[in-house]
Amino acid sequence: MVRARSAEGERTARSGPALVSYDALIIGGGHNGLACAAYLARAGLRVRLFEARGIIGGAAVTEEFHPGYRNSSCSYVVSVLDQRVQKDLELARHGLRIIALKQEMTVPGEDGRAIAVGPDRDALMRQLDALAPGDGAAYERFEALLTEVADVVREVARGTPPNLRGGWRDLLTAIGQGAPARKLSPQAREFFAQLITMSIGHLLDKWFDGTLIKGAFAFLGSIGNYQPPYTPGTAYVLLHHVFGEATGVKGE
Repeated sequence: MVRARSAEGERTARSGPALVSYDALIIGGGHNGLACAAYLARAGLRVRLFEARGIIGGAAVTEEFHPGYRNSSCSYVVSVLDQRVQKDLELARHGLRIIALKQEMTVPGEDGRAIAVGPDRDALMRQLDALAPGDGAAYERFEALLTEVADVVREVARGTPPNLRGGWRDLLTAIGQGAPARKLSPQAREFFAQLITMSIGHLLDKWFDGTLIKGAFAFLGSIGNYQPPYTPGTAYVLLHHVFGEATGVKGE
């Protein structure tokens, strides 16, 4: 239990400020702070949230950057917004509508050719084979392993992290959270180890010959990470981008 001065209390400080009791104070009105405050309030706790700006939402705010034009200021992807969070907080009732992209990206090459990455995987495979024979089949295997690993990571990410300073029970919980990895095939386990340890650049070099598909995936491994594509650990960022299913479709 914490105590905080209410705004009214600050104004009447000289005459004896009123103290209001809260169960939790949330510092920062970004999307994580708002979700945290909402869940605590739903559980019956008395919550107060503080935000320095005149608008809440943090990196997820939408602002007018030119008269008549609005855009998200910092956020660029909503795929990892868990469907259970959407349901718990009744986001659709409050106006949330997620529209899937018809085409994820176009990657142009220096020779004038390009690939269009979108929901039509067969079309993408044909494009890849036209640029570098064999890359289409490699992409099919690559995506299958990525999907298998993403299913495990998604399951682990939804669990409550263990208290690393706790006792034996917390230690057993931490060990148990690795259990879903046993579901992986031997090929997927090796691929998972590569995703965790390798750079996105070295991983893609192992799988593909074409530069355009490497550019598309290397971009996903670097965005928001501010690291060059041959920096160890950047391969995981690609995995992070594909385990979301905000619309109910894996990786969309």
